[in-house]
Amino acid sequence: MGVDSIKPAPVDAEFIDKLTQLLGRVTKVIPPANINSAAAYSQYQSSEAKKLFDEEFVCSTEHNQLTLIAECYHIPRPDEKPTALIWYWANYLWPLYTLTLWWKGMGGQIISFRSFLLTDTPPLDLMFSMPTRVVLLKKAKCVAAVELDIPNVDESLWNMLAGHGQKQLSFHDNKAAKMYVTGHLRHKRTAEQELEYGWAQRLEEAASTAIRFYRDCAPDHKDELEKIYGSSFKAFFENQQDPARLLYQSFTALYWQHNKNPIDILKEINQDLSQASFHRDFIKTVLECAWFSGEGTSWGRAIPSIELDGTFKKVPLDPNLMGNCVKHFWNRMSFNWPLYFDRLFGSGSCPIDPSELAKAFPIYKGEITVGEDFANNLLAEAVSLKRWTIPTGAYVQLEVGSIKAVKLFELNDDVACIFVDQLDIISLSGSTLHDSTFLSATTRDLHRRLR
Repeated sequence: MGVDSIKPAPVDAEFIDKLTQLLGRVTKVIPPANINSAAAYSQYQSSEAKKLFDEEFVCSTEHNQLTLIAECYHIPRPDEKPTALIWYWANYLWPLYTLTLWWKGMGGQIISFRSFLLTDTPPLDLMFSMPTRVVLLKKAKCVAAVELDIPNVDESLWNMLAGHGQKQLSFHDNKAAKMYVTGHLRHKRTAEQELEYGWAQRLEEAASTAIRFYRDCAPDHKDELEKIYGSSFKAFFENQQDPARLLYQSFTALYWQHNKNPIDILKEINQDLSQASFHRDFIKTVLECAWFSGEGTSWGRAIPSIELDGTFKKVPLDPNLMGNCVKHFWNRMSFNWPLYFDRLFGSGSCPIDPSELAKAFPIYKGEITVGEDFANNLLAEAVSLKRWTIPTGAYVQLEVGSIKAVKLFELNDDVACIFVDQLDIISLSGSTLHDSTFLSATTRDLHRRLR
């Protein structure tokens, strides 16, 4: 079954002190002279490239023991125990534990490093089965070392960690999960880090919606399995308990390793699963998540845009042009296909809060079906009668809340509407129209269906 993502909640100092005290009882100092510095430095160098963060430990599993190694700039006080803290992070990118240690330096500095231990991986299995060794190096020489006998820690520690030991489905996206966790821990951020951490949290939200949608609703749609087993998606669901992970990893590889066009995949999904709407919507949602994966977005620093000729390219985002809006970019970004993003938006545009726009628009009070027919007829007329008559980037004044105008583009058979705010910054994409229909459902649509 699994638990939902656990968002960090404020915890009091007494709670943290209790955790660190329990870990302190199973922590012992190892004299640096007892450590083979050359071997430790070799292990560090062999895995250093895998680190995402400067303050991250390198994990070694040589000789069937978990060894956490870091290279520091300051020397810790000799024979003094560090403070250790372990935490469990339930999420849908990849659940993990963080093990963080703090030393006091000889000059009063705080020396801190963190490890990310992903569930269902050898490093975490070793941490739970035998003592973990921690080594600090300075210029290839060991300056501090400790051993944490975590398998023998008081059982009450695990009872304090919400979600510990529960099975959690996820995308198994290593880097995204690390960024998601670090985004909650790091409060001072550069503009670029705002993009990176905002992206990770947005991807986790989309992953949560997709996985919970499948997990909670699949039992009610077993009648569709016959259609699934007769389709090209059979392998993802047959005898598998985690189809989201398989789909996400497969789609990510198809996009960014094999240059597969997502529109071709989308057509295949619609054709094969026209009679299996639940599974179709689930697969399409994961398809969109994979498009916005780390490989697709350069870890939140770019938008993978689909161009007029059907090719795609990454449009780099400029956080400096976004100003204070950069922290809201990914939270407001819909995980739908970003068509012609470079031409329509560029690198410095930021979405506005769609809920604020919705509040500003007048409420239609007539018969809903009549209103929908009227809107569809208008859209059909706009597409069929106005082709190649709209000047590129034409402005139409519109006073709705902070929105002052709509910017129009004709792109082949599509008409793109871009809402512009009072600062004349392109801030929200309208629906791209083609044959009078709107684009496919987003993860936020599925989220509403879960409520």
